Amino acid sequence: LSGNVLSLQDNILEAIKIYSKALDLDPNNQEILSNITICYCRGNNEKEAKIYYDKAIKINPYDYKLQYAYCTLQLKLNNFTSSWNLFDSRLLIEKNKVKLNNFELVKNKLFANLKINPKNKLLILREQGIGEEILFSSIYKDMINNFRKIKIEADKRLVSVFSRSFQNDIFVEDGYYSNNSKISEFDNVIYAGSMIKFFRKKRTDFTNSNYLLARNDIIDKYKEKLSNYKQKLKIGISWKSVINIYGNLKSLSIKDFEPLFTSDRLIINLQYGSIENDKKYLSSQDKYLKIFDDLDLFNDIESCMGLLKNLDLFITVSNSTAHFAGALGIPTILICPKKSSTYFYWNTSSGSSIWYKNIKVLKVESSINKTIEQINNIVEKNNEFNFSNQ
Repeated sequence: LSGNVLSLQDNILEAIKIYSKALDLDPNNQEILSNITICYCRGNNEKEAKIYYDKAIKINPYDYKLQYAYCTLQLKLNNFTSSWNLFDSRLLIEKNKVKLNNFELVKNKLFANLKINPKNKLLILREQGIGEEILFSSIYKDMINNFRKIKIEADKRLVSVFSRSFQNDIFVEDGYYSNNSKISEFDNVIYAGSMIKFFRKKRTDFTNSNYLLARNDIIDKYKEKLSNYKQKLKIGISWKSVINIYGNLKSLSIKDFEPLFTSDRLIINLQYGSIENDKKYLSSQDKYLKIFDDLDLFNDIESCMGLLKNLDLFITVSNSTAHFAGALGIPTILICPKKSSTYFYWNTSSGSSIWYKNIKVLKVESSINKTIEQINNIVEKNNEFNFSNQ
C-alpha cells in the first residue's frame, strides 16, 4: 500500500525500492511486477518498464490496468502503433467499466468488428470524462468525412457545441441509442477513443487545432462585459481539478497564483465548483478576481467557451476547462504539479502537447513558487502568446 501511495505521488524511486524488497521475497508475484512496471511507466523509463511489463503480462495477460499504463507510456513516446493496440484496455479496467454507464449493454458489440466498413451504420459512444471526450472529438471531422452512416453520443452539455463545430446533426445525448433497443440498428458500436487508431498513426497526423467553435453572440456578450478593462491583459485562471484522487493530486491552491495579480492584468475566474474560501482569502489580501457570478462554469459549457474566447491567456492545472481551451485555440499554460499523475496528452519533457498546439506544459520541478515566477516571466516578455512553435 505504501508503494502505491508513493507511486501516485511520483515518488517513483522510493516506491520501486519498496516493491523490489517485496519482489525479493516473492519473485514471481504478478501484482508486484505489475506495480513496478507502472512505476517505471510513470517515470517514463521505457527500458525498465518493458522488462517488467513482459514478465508481468506473461503471468497474467488480462491485467488491463497494467496494459493501459504501458500504453500511455508508449503514447507519451509517440510510439503510436504499439500504443493504440493496447488502448482499449482502458475500457476493461473494473473501475472504468463502472463509470461507463452503458458498457454492459454494448460490450458484446465493442470488440467484434474493429475493421469497420465505411458503409456500415456506426454508433460512437462518449468517453467517461468530459475532458477526454473533448480530446477525442479532435477526430470527429475525420470520422464524418469517412463514414456516411454515423451517429455520435455526447454529454448533453456538448451536443450543441459539437453540432455547431462540426456542422452536422448526427450528435445525440448520451444513452439515446446505447441505453435501449435502438442499439440494434447499428452494425458497429465503438467508444470514441477506440477510433483514434484509424486516424492518428504517426505524429504528423496530429494537425488539428481550433476545432471547436464558440457561439459568436456569447463571445460578444463577454466582450461587452469586459469592455471596461481594454488596457489590461485578460488572464483566466483555474487551479483545481475536482474528480477523484487524481483531482486532488493535480490541484493547486489559489495562494499559489497570488503573484499573477498585478495592476496591469485582469485575472478572471475559470474555476468551476465551490470557490467561496478562495474568494475570502483573495479579499483578505486585497486581490481582485473577476468573477461572473451568474455563470455556471461546470454546466453552462457554451458560456464558458464564450468567456475563454475573450482571454489573452489561460493559466490552469489539468482539468476539463484546459481541454476546452486547447480545442478552442486559446493560448494556455498548463501546470503539472510534481506530485501529479500526469496524463498521456501532456508532455512534460517537451513542454507541449501534440493534441493541442496552443498549450505550453510546465512541470513543477522544485517549487510551485518558482513555476509561477517562470510564468510571470513568460507573461511579461510576450505581448502575444504563440505556443504553437514551441
